[in-house]
Amino acid sequence: MAEALRPAAAPWLVAGERIISNPGVGPGTAPALATRGLCVRAGRRLLLRAVDLRVEAGSICALVGPSGVGKTTLLKCFNRLIDLTPGLRLEGEVSIGDRSVLAREVDVDQLRSRVGMLFQQPVVFPRSIYENVLFGLRRVRRAVPKAQWPQRVESVLRQVSLWDEVADRLSASAAELSVGQQQRLCLARTLALEPEVLLMDEPTSALDPASTAAIEQLVLSLAGRTTVLWVTHDPAQAERIAGCILRMENRDGAGCVGECVSLKEGSHCELGSTVEEVV
Repeated sequence: MAEALRPAAAPWLVAGERIISNPGVGPGTAPALATRGLCVRAGRRLLLRAVDLRVEAGSICALVGPSGVGKTTLLKCFNRLIDLTPGLRLEGEVSIGDRSVLAREVDVDQLRSRVGMLFQQPVVFPRSIYENVLFGLRRVRRAVPKAQWPQRVESVLRQVSLWDEVADRLSASAAELSVGQQQRLCLARTLALEPEVLLMDEPTSALDPASTAAIEQLVLSLAGRTTVLWVTHDPAQAERIAGCILRMENRDGAGCVGECVSLKEGSHCELGSTVEEVV
């Protein structure tokens, strides 16, 4: 498990409690995602250097930069998946809303139900399509009544434009789906938990155009309600989906984050360069 120098702030989530609601957007509110002085070390090697960032609640932000600069490592700090990599050490602060996610009292299962993540390759379980969607709901204490499960399954499968393709074979193995369908299924499984934050680690880089478009449209429909941090190497995609861009770069052998670049009117960041220059 990764070690962390945890701030003395009050714990954000303790076992048996729900994670706080989305803090909303407005003057004086805490950002949905924030780090301060975040460093990640693997032994003597520094992977992330003094990362300071703020992602406002309800925004869609693209995280860009060269391969190997630490984008995935940064994402995993927000939902504590970084804990699963032996030998890593965290320093600094990581918060969602106004609460630390690094406090020892944090229930990581509940945290991950509120901070969903979609990976570059789909991760489906050796179960039916129906059971894959319900996988998280069965395991968090914030349970949805069993009588509502079929409705929840249909709702999220419709959200990801998959219902019409699988409605007559929900009992079939998820492994029978195409890669694009599996990735949409993974997104449906995440949405079933109604997360406040979505972390997207190049989720469409290996997908067909139809699946890519379905996921992009779904994420755009969440703007204002769900905070999204999306890693991409595609300049056109960044321009389509994001209201702002955070650029990561390698500085003295470690990843760091530059200033936010605004893409849309009303963002708190000023446009300093084109998408092509940033990516």
